[in-house]
Amino acid sequence: MAIGLVLGAIPIVVLLLAGVGMLVAGRALAGRSSDARGLVTVEAVVVERTSFTDPARITFDYPLPDGSWARATRVEGVPTPGERGAVRRPGERIPVWVNPRNPSDVRLPGARSASGAGGVLLMVLGVMACVGALVMAVATTVFLTS
Repeated sequence: MAIGLVLGAIPIVVLLLAGVGMLVAGRALAGRSSDARGLVTVEAVVVERTSFTDPARITFDYPLPDGSWARATRVEGVPTPGERGAVRRPGERIPVWVNPRNPSDVRLPGARSASGAGGVLLMVLGVMACVGALVMAVATTVFLTS
């Protein structure tokens, strides 16, 4: 019975370690996308949003510190809801993060970016793997002790 517990524990430990690894990697990925140190929030104007590509891309104009405007296109990880609940349309305003020292460094905040959405997805998969490991551990213990 002791050998059965050890053999049953190996896949549980592997699944648990994979789950914890996904949680850590997902948190790092989501944190990187939402890292706002030194960035300022400005209001950008949507020029175009295309959902014909996967993932969707959003093009927007945003103000620069010198008063001029710049245009950027970024990958949108999670569709950005607009005022009426639909995806953003040209002319709508969205918040973006800009690095004042390097105005070409502009980001969509949080989970709207592709890395933010990937990080959240990775964390969800990590939680599912950890819960799966816990269920397997309980089932193995009940099966082997009965």
